[in-house]
Order: sequence, then C-alpha cells, then structure tokens
Amino acid sequence: MRGIAVLLGAATAWYTVTGNVPIRLDRVRSTPLPRITVRIACASLAVGTLTAVVVHGAFGIASVAVALGLMASAVPIRRTASAEAADGQRVMRAWPDILLRIRSSLSAGSTIADATIEALQSAGEPFSTVAGAVRREVVVGHGFAHAMEGARRVLADEVSDRVFVTLTTAAETGGHRVGEIVTALARSIGDEVRLRAAHDSSMGEQRLTANVALGAPWVLLILSIATNPQAREAFGSRQGVVVVAVGFLATAAGWLLAMRTAHLARPPRLFR
Repeated sequence: MRGIAVLLGAATAWYTVTGNVPIRLDRVRSTPLPRITVRIACASLAVGTLTAVVVHGAFGIASVAVALGLMASAVPIRRTASAEAADGQRVMRAWPDILLRIRSSLSAGSTIADATIEALQSAGEPFSTVAGAVRREVVVGHGFAHAMEGARRVLADEVSDRVFVTLTTAAETGGHRVGEIVTALARSIGDEVRLRAAHDSSMGEQRLTANVALGAPWVLLILSIATNPQAREAFGSRQGVVVVAVGFLATAAGWLLAMRTAHLARPPRLFR
C-alpha cells in the first residue's frame, strides 16, 4: 500500500507541476482497438456472463467467477483485433507487388491513373473494390487526386496513406522520375514487410510465455479450490476477494506489458 501511495503521490505532483498526464494511453497502446460493434459487444457480454455463471455454479465463489468472466469477455474483442491486424498485414504485404505492377504499366506508356486502377483491380479484395471506386471518380471527372483521397478513407491504414499520397504527388508533378519514385516506395514497403515478419517470428516465444503467464495462476487457483475445501473457504472470504482482485489486476497489467514489448509499433497515420 505504501508503494501505491508513493506512485499516486508522484503522479499527482507531476500533473500539478507540468499539467500533463504522466502516461499517455494513446502512446502505451501498441495497436488500435477494434471498432466495438453491437455484435462484438453482445458476444463479449454473452461469453463473459456464461463463463461467470459456470464458474460460480461450479465453485460458488463470486470473486473468482467475476474475474474469469471479465477475462473471458475480452476474448471476442481480442479475436476481432487480431483479425483486423491480420487484414492490415495482408494489405501491407500486397503493396510491393502492386507498386511494381504500376511501375511496369508506366514503363509501357500507361498514365498513372490507368496503371493504378489496373494494378489494384488485379490484386483482389479489398483492392479491387478500391479500383472500382477510383475508376468511377476518374470517369465522372472528379480527378485522380480526389479518387486517391477516397481510396485512403476506404483502406484507412498508414501504409496505404503513404502509397496514395505518393501516387497523387507523382500524378501532379509528372516527369520521367515517376517510375523511380514508385520503385523506391515499393522497396521501402518491402523492407518494412520483411522486418515485421522477422520480428513476429522472433517474438513468438515471448507471446506464448505471456499467454501462459496469464492463464497459469488461474488454472492453479481453480485446481486449488476444486480439490481443497479450505482453499475454497479462504478465497470466498473478504480477504480472498481482495487477493483475487489484486491478482486479476496484476495478471492483466503483466500480460498487457508483455504484449506491448513483443509488438513492433506501427507508425501513426500522418495524412488524415
């Protein structure tokens, strides 16, 4: 308790002197949270409630049931975030090939608008949908720059921002160096893709360790209260509730910190 009081006092002093919060949540968070739709919220509520009811029915300890229910309710959100991250990785991995197709079409004499539409169309979803929207914008006369702005809003990630802003600038300036710029951008994104793939591969063991650290104490707790009546009685007391609450907070904080250190942060979107 004294340590917590010291930390709170230091944070209060920092805020009083500087006027800034010591820890910025938008900087701590390694990946953006998924959009919490009604379906995700209902799934989280259902999973958490079902887990809490089952645990409480099996062991009769409300604190343990609530803690496990809260952890279980995060599973749908985590799965959605992982799916969105995987989609972002697929988009990033596709960009070098798309840019090289654009470069080839430019060398064959196509305009940058036609080359971009053709390359996006041949890359499959979600690029083919973007290609159709770009084609419509260009045909109706809104211009290539306006079409690129709409494409950025559809894909909404920092790598696509870099590509579309670069293509817009290249279309506006023109010249014989457009192909070289597109090629250099393809190399840059390709290097980033390889770096992230190597990092994810090397950090697999750390992520596994974090997941084991998350679940192991609770597995031991469940085994303890399932096989030892005295442990069940102890964890059902007021002191037991405090122990479970502190353990839950410590486990969650440790797991988030481990995930943070195992994740290679992506640069923010600069062209919104």
